[in-house]
Amino acid sequence: MERYGADAYPFSGERIKEVEMAQTLESLLVAGDLDYVIGKEGLKVPVKELVGKTILLFFSARGSGTCRGFLPHLIEEYHKIKRMDSAFEVVNISMDKDQDSFEEFFSGMPWLALPFGDERKKSLERTFGGGPMASLVVIGPTGRTSTRYATRSLATHGADAYPFSEERMKELDQKKDERAKDGRRRGSMSSTSIGSWSWASVCIYSVHPKCALKEETKEEEEHDEERSECDGEVYKDFEDSEDSEDFKDSEGSEDFKDSEDSE
Repeated sequence: MERYGADAYPFSGERIKEVEMAQTLESLLVAGDLDYVIGKEGLKVPVKELVGKTILLFFSARGSGTCRGFLPHLIEEYHKIKRMDSAFEVVNISMDKDQDSFEEFFSGMPWLALPFGDERKKSLERTFGGGPMASLVVIGPTGRTSTRYATRSLATHGADAYPFSEERMKELDQKKDERAKDGRRRGSMSSTSIGSWSWASVCIYSVHPKCALKEETKEEEEHDEERSECDGEVYKDFEDSEDSEDFKDSEGSEDFKDSEDSE
């Protein structure tokens, strides 16, 4: 109920579906006079200029080693996708605790952001399940949510996962099946690490490709729990790492809940 607010009353499956179908980019990113996001040097970009585009909401914090580790990969794939489709953008939703951390981390990003401390962050947290680390939510051209699970797709498939739709995921699954028929694969190994977790984009070993790339299908109700572990599969080792302990010490919390909630 909290996710959809009073608009979803009486909270039946039918009513919740209606609320989801009525969602627009403006309903997510506009609140009164707050009808813009920012670029570099505080440049204000009206939300209306993003309407009709595929938007990735990137929930992040500089204090998370996971986010810092994932950022270079996301930047690389961002530029690839932009070359394929200019009607694409990323908006950073900062979970940082202070302005300096936000500005330092955002300075290395080539996309847009909500201003630090913006009240719209709370409604986005409510809608998409709270304070994640390196979580990517995809808003399609219609303004409706395409998926709240794009981190794993991007980590596994890179820019090929775009536009992160159900149809595209089915196409990639079909390609996995076709590769599986080939049996052994030959090539060079290329791996990318995030925190203490890494994946190989090409493998020389005789591993069944479908098994190697297998992704577990999660029920949406389980996603809130996964988000605290950075979409579960991709970042499952972060909480056990030294970086996680450092982050807990520096931020006082491991789940990025806004301190304002406790004030």
